[in-house]
Amino acid sequence: MSALYRLWQATTSKNTGNEDLIFLELFAAPEYQDMSLNQWLRALPPHVARAHTNLSADELERIPAQSNKIVG
Repeated sequence: MSALYRLWQATTSKNTGNEDLIFLELFAAPEYQDMSLNQWLRALPPHVARAHTNLSADELERIPAQSNKIVG
């Protein structure tokens, strides 16, 4: 049994579904940094953001470059 699976078991109460739970670890790095979708889209080259979102250049420029805090 992997250490990750044991950690998952220790931090969750139970699987409430009828099927096996598949756990995907997304944060394998030793540190975590928060980045909002706004920041991520604005950090991309504009042509890349437009190609993958179907937003116009004007729509992309209206996205705030800073993160919108929900809880501050």
